[in-house]
Amino acid sequence: MNFAQKAISKLYLKRQSPVNKFTVCDKIRPILVLHRISIKESLFIFPDYEYVYEAMKGKKELVSTRDCIRFEDIVHLDETEVYVEIVTRTGFVHLLSKEKPERTYFNMFSVTHNKPRLWK
Repeated sequence: MNFAQKAISKLYLKRQSPVNKFTVCDKIRPILVLHRISIKESLFIFPDYEYVYEAMKGKKELVSTRDCIRFEDIVHLDETEVYVEIVTRTGFVHLLSKEKPERTYFNMFSVTHNKPRLWK
């Protein structure tokens, strides 16, 4: 992906309207316990990031990363028999398995990571 394609893709993602918070909660409800996801007032957090959230709470605004996803940053949500796919405004794509506690994530704009990373 060259510079112009990245810029256009980022602009496109930033202009997308977010998925409804209730729709997001409804889709991820079956996998909350499996992935040990914590839902807060404006985001949900994967277990490895809980300590960072508590330390940063109130100090600065958290952005969607590989470890926490703000509801207002979710621009695409898809569900299949095997996984739930979440695409954020920041370019992260999360694939959450419905069968086992595995999640794959990658940043679609990263040039250094060509392969998705697997978290267990």
